[in-house]
Amino acid sequence: MNAPNLSTHWNRQVPTLWAFSTVCALALALAVAVRAAAQAAGPPTAMFKTGFNLCKLAKLPAVEKAAGATLSTAKFDGKFCNWSSSDDAYTVMVTAHPSAWTAMLDLLGGQKGEKISNVTVPGASRGVLDTFPYAKTHRYASDLYAVYPQGVVQVSFNYAKSFPPAQMIAVMRLLTGT
Repeated sequence: MNAPNLSTHWNRQVPTLWAFSTVCALALALAVAVRAAAQAAGPPTAMFKTGFNLCKLAKLPAVEKAAGATLSTAKFDGKFCNWSSSDDAYTVMVTAHPSAWTAMLDLLGGQKGEKISNVTVPGASRGVLDTFPYAKTHRYASDLYAVYPQGVVQVSFNYAKSFPPAQMIAVMRLLTGT
């Protein structure tokens, strides 16, 4: 009985393995490029048009999950979209500002006790977190601003309990698609 020639078998398999690994690498590179392009593009341009219903950016269950709170159906007043709990213990608000509004971010922090910090918001060129003093508001309240090529998106939280900035960033990413 003759032993199988493993070198011949292996020589036939190498091109197949090489082709398979090349296809997988190209698919992965394409997926990474598509995600990077989406993040670089920022939120939908329509979000910055006057009268665009910002409440249509995400469904309620997704907003609740990102915000870490049970909320009611959103209400749009023509400029802001607000989600709040039935007992008003939690409020999440989103609005969009024109690109010129970026200059306003350097003026934040005028209220006594306000804390301004730079934060990383994926897909944004700049992120600023403006946290208000509990002693003045008797609530946990913060505004998160993210700068995109199309303009500035603002997400505000007003909660009866403290929350991590990561929740605000999660809501920002959900609503902007970044």
